[in-house]
Amino acid sequence: MFDRLLDAVTPKDAPATDARADEAYETWFASCSNETRACVEALRGTTLDGRALEVTFDANASGYAARAFHEACDGAGPCFVVGKTRLGARFGGFNPVGFYSVEDYRETSDAFLCAWEDDASYRRGEPPSRVSNVLAGGKAAIFDFGAQGPCFGVDALRVPLGWAPPNGSSYAGVGGTFDLGEENAAGSRVVKSRLGTHYEGFDDGGGLFTKKEGAEAELVELLVLSAPSLRRSADDGLYVS
Repeated sequence: MFDRLLDAVTPKDAPATDARADEAYETWFASCSNETRACVEALRGTTLDGRALEVTFDANASGYAARAFHEACDGAGPCFVVGKTRLGARFGGFNPVGFYSVEDYRETSDAFLCAWEDDASYRRGEPPSRVSNVLAGGKAAIFDFGAQGPCFGVDALRVPLGWAPPNGSSYAGVGGTFDLGEENAAGSRVVKSRLGTHYEGFDDGGGLFTKKEGAEAELVELLVLSAPSLRRSADDGLYVS
């Protein structure tokens, strides 16, 4: 039954081939900022390739809190998480199955993490310089718990967005003691990353953050981009809470 549920909430790739849709995309792309174009470059060949994107979640506007993240992103379909650390590291992560607070991990062979050479290259609209694909089998590629933010693998990229247990679950009090909001939650801007367990390590041996930051950094920006054309709603009869 749970497998059927996951199949239901996993967006199916249905590329837009209508000429009007293509024209609308070109119009949208022409108006994009360099930063958005950098994300488009990172998403070549994915479900989001060729689709107009929007900022579904902006932590600086909505708060560095798990509840705010899930209210904005659950049901939005495949998405791209983009972050910047205090020392200027720019990284991203593609989640092809989306977030739905299913309180479990999701398997997918199409997820990946990436990093730009620096923030300047991202702001010039360049593609990421390094890509870390999920390892063969895609097991535990995405952790989708309502009490924490976007997490890829056990330790490849963890953005708790507040005080949450390592594998935060609504059973542990989502919306309650484990989601205190940005002002009250220690570590709401902390992001951690160690490659090699569920995602490939980079050829140069580096990580998603700067060498000085190592495996843990402080966020100064966190965005989630998704395609409005792939958004799911409660009317679809899907589990999106």
